[in-house]
Amino acid sequence: DEDDRVNVRETKRVIDRQQKLSSQFVAEKSRTEALSYMAWAEAKPKGDFLAVVPYLKRIVELAREEANQVGYAGHPYD
Repeated sequence: DEDDRVNVRETKRVIDRQQKLSSQFVAEKSRTEALSYMAWAEAKPKGDFLAVVPYLKRIVELAREEANQVGYAGHPYD
C-alpha cells in the first residue's frame, strides 16, 4: 500500500545517503558530537557557553564536509 511505498522510499534515501559517507568521517562526527555534548553538559550549569564554541565550530565544519560527501543540488546549506 501507499504507506509501505513511502517507508521503502525513505529508507532507501537514508541508506543511499549513509553509504556516501566515509567511515572515517562518521567516526569523527560521532566523536565530535559526543565531546561537544559533554562540554555543553559541563558548561551549562556554569553558564560558560564560550567553552562550547570550539565544538560548535567543528560541528559546522563537519556539516559542510558531509554536504560535500553526500552531494547537493544548489547550495550546500539546502
